[in-house]
Amino acid sequence: MLGMTFVHQEYTKLALPYLLRAAELAPEDVDIQFQYGLCLAQNGQIEGAEQAMKRVLQLEEEHSDAYYNLGVVALHKEDAKSALFHFNRALEIQPEHMLASHAKAQVEQALNE
Repeated sequence: MLGMTFVHQEYTKLALPYLLRAAELAPEDVDIQFQYGLCLAQNGQIEGAEQAMKRVLQLEEEHSDAYYNLGVVALHKEDAKSALFHFNRALEIQPEHMLASHAKAQVEQALNE
């Protein structure tokens, strides 16, 4: 709870150790693993965020937000093909996923230019 309090106050660096500990104590909790991954990404720890999102997908195969975030990670790695795969997967699971829809359109536009 303390980690999420810091996240909501936009103190992501302060939230990180609390979310890490929560993730260690509850390795099967999808929400904690996801929030930990988001916090890693917000702190620029892209590789760690990628691993956390993959862990989320191990726990919950149909987690559209984890797929979306893996797409964002792929964009950071300049891998548009992988990003499109993840955005498409997020949209298959949740067709109204606005962030994935917008990101997919942006990537497709960039690839067509």
